[in-house]
Amino acid sequence: KLPKLNFDTSGYPYRVEVPILVIPNQFTGRFRMAVGIYRTTPLQIQNSVSPPLKYTLSCAISPYVAGKLQEPVIFYFRIEENSKVKAICVYWKRDIESWETDGVVTEIFNSTTIKCIAYHLTSFSVLLQLNNNTIPGIHQQILSIITRVGLSISLACLILTFLTFTAIRRFHSFRGMVHANLSVSLIISTCVFLFGFENSNNKPLCQAIAFLLHYSFLASFCWMLVEGVVTFKMSSFWLENIYSAVGYLIIGWGSPLIIVLVAFFSRRELYGNLQYCWITQGEFLLYAFGIPVLVIIAINIILMIRVTKTLIGIRAVANKTNLQKVKVSLRAIVALLPLLGVTWIFGFLSNDSSTIAFSYFFVVFNSFQGVFIFYFHCFNYKDVRKYYMNCFNKSRIAISSMKNSDTGGYN
Repeated sequence: KLPKLNFDTSGYPYRVEVPILVIPNQFTGRFRMAVGIYRTTPLQIQNSVSPPLKYTLSCAISPYVAGKLQEPVIFYFRIEENSKVKAICVYWKRDIESWETDGVVTEIFNSTTIKCIAYHLTSFSVLLQLNNNTIPGIHQQILSIITRVGLSISLACLILTFLTFTAIRRFHSFRGMVHANLSVSLIISTCVFLFGFENSNNKPLCQAIAFLLHYSFLASFCWMLVEGVVTFKMSSFWLENIYSAVGYLIIGWGSPLIIVLVAFFSRRELYGNLQYCWITQGEFLLYAFGIPVLVIIAINIILMIRVTKTLIGIRAVANKTNLQKVKVSLRAIVALLPLLGVTWIFGFLSNDSSTIAFSYFFVVFNSFQGVFIFYFHCFNYKDVRKYYMNCFNKSRIAISSMKNSDTGGYN
């Protein structure tokens, strides 16, 4: 019978349980088990998405037992009691030099002890993830429901917007091309988020999802920037040409691809983590996503102000009272805020329970962004609204005729 090993070391793994069934029945002779504790290496610390424990435990059996163990080996690690930290059991995968979780189960033994259940043997540790999301549970559930409902509705609206400016010939235009590309980028990001964001079990797949999500998000912002530029040029009566269209395509799809490729191949290990398929929080996320987004938001704010000033100066509103001018400006701001991505500022301001209001603003505005885009680009556009009303009326008349013919047949 293999023993239970105990370590009375401050810092650390302190107990290992190895069942006799880890040795396959077909093996005979003498087996050796080696258990060691070593200080976590600089490489292991550097390639960790969250701080690992100071010491790492290594366990091996000779002769080597390949494949999944019949019964798990159990490791216990002591941690300091901290409600803001989430502990996750991991093992060191040498070939990719990364901490992984497959074949390892995490159980909370008590407030200061983590129980790691492993079905293979190597070097083990515990990652301490700082729980930045201190939003109360009830609010997390509400925000999650709003997000999924809003994104589902937005997805339908975005598909309808895309079809409006691509499938209906009368709405083919330069501006319609921009609307269609913005819709496509948002459709991709919405689908990837809804169906892949939490698929963190498969590391390579999770990395691919994080890459695609990073690209589609940045592409969406770049097309929002193009929307801002086009809106500003329209308000200033600038003419567009074929070269403008090529430039917009390069900005919308090319520039985010360059950013994402450079980011991915420089720090690939930060794409996808133990909880979700996105870039791990830290400085890299700020440089690879936060700064480009903030730059685009800043440019769009400047464009929004310029467009608002232009609207105020238009002769149709030049003779109105100051109050009416303010109303015109406010209407333009409300229309442009969701379309140009400025509402993402709420996302940067929402951190914990003290800023819960910003979390709701962020989720509502951005989850229903597709609805806003459909409303302002389709429903609020007289010709598009008239086209859909005619289609609706024709459908209603056709359905009524079918019902009348069915009734007449029975008579």
